[in-house]
Amino acid sequence: MREALALGRPERTQGPEPTNALFVTTFLLNIGVFLVALSTFFSLSNNYAGAPAGTVAALPVLLVGGRTLKRDESVRRFGLVTAVAGLLAVAAIIVSGQFFQVGLFDSIVQTASFVMGAMFAQSAMFFGLDQNWKTTDNEMPTKAVKIIRRIANSLWLQGLIFPFTSMLYVSGTWIILYRLTDSMAAALALASVQLLVFGYCYVQYRKVLAAIPAPSPS
Repeated sequence: MREALALGRPERTQGPEPTNALFVTTFLLNIGVFLVALSTFFSLSNNYAGAPAGTVAALPVLLVGGRTLKRDESVRRFGLVTAVAGLLAVAAIIVSGQFFQVGLFDSIVQTASFVMGAMFAQSAMFFGLDQNWKTTDNEMPTKAVKIIRRIANSLWLQGLIFPFTSMLYVSGTWIILYRLTDSMAAALALASVQLLVFGYCYVQYRKVLAAIPAPSPS
């Protein structure tokens, strides 16, 4: 089973920095899942404006997340635009509740949205900075760097910390869906699907990491 899931512990990575890429990919795909859930809710509520709007908003987010999962560097510019658009959308949510007294966007939603905004900002930096996409460690890494990489890529650390942090960044989506549907089952279903998305992304990136050969000694 370990071989099938490629859960090895690599010493070196290439392409998008794997830790940041895992966070960004999981976040974007989970936002896409949330937008699909919103579109479904609007459709069932006969909201013929909200349903297509949710679908249109979900498509680029899911596309960028999927291409990032495939380590496709050509998606960087589109990913940067998508992340900035998401950041602006979160800012609109915060402003709507703060200045226009929109009932749905109370202080709880605003706080959770701020966390999402922080992740959209981090995603924008991920797509915009070259060092996140280029391998710069041409020299043999020091012993300290090797130890840090081994810890960062260890199964226990990723398995324990990543699910919690990745779910924290999208916790606002559960609150918003619950406020719209007044259904705890809907919010829990969304959280469950998002957790499955993280699991899928985690396995895919472990496969990518394990497939990268270790550097030959000089």
